[in-house]
Amino acid sequence: MPGLVARMQLWQQVALTLKSGLTVDKALAQAAAAPGPGAGLARRLRATGEATLAGAAARCPAAVPPIEEAVLRAGEQSGKLPEALLVLVERLRLRRERLARLLLRLAYPVCIAHLCAVVGSFSQGAAGGAKHGLWPGLVLALLPLYALAGAPFLLPALLRRAGPAAAAAVDAFMLRVPFLGRGALWEAEAEFFWLLGTMLQAGIGLREALGFSAARASNRAFGAALEPVAAAVMRGEPFGETLARAPYLSAQAAARIATAEAAGALPEALLLLAEEAKALSGMGRTGLDGAIMGWFYLLMAGYAMWAILGFWSRYFGEILRL
Repeated sequence: MPGLVARMQLWQQVALTLKSGLTVDKALAQAAAAPGPGAGLARRLRATGEATLAGAAARCPAAVPPIEEAVLRAGEQSGKLPEALLVLVERLRLRRERLARLLLRLAYPVCIAHLCAVVGSFSQGAAGGAKHGLWPGLVLALLPLYALAGAPFLLPALLRRAGPAAAAAVDAFMLRVPFLGRGALWEAEAEFFWLLGTMLQAGIGLREALGFSAARASNRAFGAALEPVAAAVMRGEPFGETLARAPYLSAQAAARIATAEAAGALPEALLLLAEEAKALSGMGRTGLDGAIMGWFYLLMAGYAMWAILGFWSRYFGEILRL
């Protein structure tokens, strides 16, 4: 989340500075001198020496996601960079609020699980049943919690860093997982439709915008499925007809895009599809958050049962001996 907050603050500062009539370089200089998490990112972007904000973002892929770099490029080419930056600020704000709500809800089961681990380890140590001592026993008791709670979230991220092939394999697996795959697909569709529609509205040609959007999809498997579509459009084939042959995308969306392409209303149709996919993705994220909450509460219940049963079974045996 620190990187998200830094980008949100920087994009907002740059947008407000650009609206006052200053250049991108002066806007980054002011942001670099201002206190806050966005100052470090502003210094990194200035250090690239690029004249445009999108060019500087492209030189810092670890700090700026490719989709944000694409939105910056669309804003620059359309002459509406401040508006594009404010759109990014709003999207990042909504994402930060969702993450903050989820972390706040997870605080209770995580704290209770730790408390139960302390109670269970202390009761075993006090009764003389701990083999490793109190603190080593507590560490061993918490290891399953950290493994079961962290592995589903950390393992995919670590595998994606192994290389492009590993990232594409992980993303393809995520798209095929029951229940979770639908949410991942809706999110990928919303991102692609919104980015492509925004670039077309900015006056960028379909061939350039499509290749640019496909190459910068957050889901590598989804982006790889769009590469043949971009190649076919480059050869002169209709976008809607080619899109119907692509995996993952629904036939209904491809049909609507083909109709809009024939009517000359492709950007508007893409942005409408992006809003619909975004709404479905929001429902999917709500379900995913519920599944995460259920998983953590299940872990909490397991630790509570271990602490309660371990405590009473240990001391009940001591009472019987008396």
